[in-house]
Amino acid sequence: VRDRLHYSPTAYIKVAEGCVNCCSYCAIPDIRGPFRSRPMEPIISEVEGLVRTGVKEIILVAQETTRYGLDIYGEYKLAELLRRSAAADGLKWLRFLYSYPTSITEDLIKVIAEESKICNYIDLPLQHASNAILSRMNRRGSKEDILHLIDKLRSSVPNLTLRTTFIVGFPGETEADFQELMEFMGRVKFERAGVFAYSAEEGTPAASMPDQVPEDVKQAREKEAMLLQQEISDANNRLKIGQEVEVLVEGFDEIQCTYYGRTAADAPEIDGQVFFSANRVVAPGELVPVRINQADEYDLTGELVL
Repeated sequence: VRDRLHYSPTAYIKVAEGCVNCCSYCAIPDIRGPFRSRPMEPIISEVEGLVRTGVKEIILVAQETTRYGLDIYGEYKLAELLRRSAAADGLKWLRFLYSYPTSITEDLIKVIAEESKICNYIDLPLQHASNAILSRMNRRGSKEDILHLIDKLRSSVPNLTLRTTFIVGFPGETEADFQELMEFMGRVKFERAGVFAYSAEEGTPAASMPDQVPEDVKQAREKEAMLLQQEISDANNRLKIGQEVEVLVEGFDEIQCTYYGRTAADAPEIDGQVFFSANRVVAPGELVPVRINQADEYDLTGELVL
């Protein structure tokens, strides 16, 4: 039995190291080298071992998790890895982070839709929506490709939560490029999104590009985009009021005198939480039903359903 004082119901497993995408703003390929997948068998053993110690949620990560297996098996293998991992007895939730749009396969979409333990949650860092900026970023795929993929994902996976990140103020980003991104965000209405002002990494191609955007413009655009996303998130969360949601309990806040945890639609540390009252003791790692009675742009508040 795990030490309950330091118990976390969630564990991360790195399935690969390195990257070959060579986005113009990122130094990871130079720092960590080319993409290298771990063999599948040791990963499955690690999943099973963690679940035996009491872990309820496993999160698979890499610089580009959706590329998993291509280098050692000659084909994308994340779908198979997820299906085999989901078979672990006692595992409740399984998710993966850091997808690249062009390496999401039909098999991957199918396994997410079919396997009940796999959270209907896809982390899809897109970085921008202007084709001109995507090209300068050295990102594969166009805005039109992304919109087609999003339509496919939402039509194939029930109750899907899409998380993304965007970079504003990238070198050469015009006001028109930024407004194109804002229109895209308003059209797609991502359930979860983070927006970051571009920051140059030394030695990357983007750091020496012409047309660097002034810092005050970058900060203003970040604020404007985040305000839009907060409005979208607030509207989405308010739809949850009155609903019953399943919550993975993470702990008890002694200052607020309330339990807290997450739904399957929320990844740890980057998304919101559910705060709830209970007239019985609940333990970290429990999955409990909570009826939502309050919501804001980030978090939900409710009470345990008996």
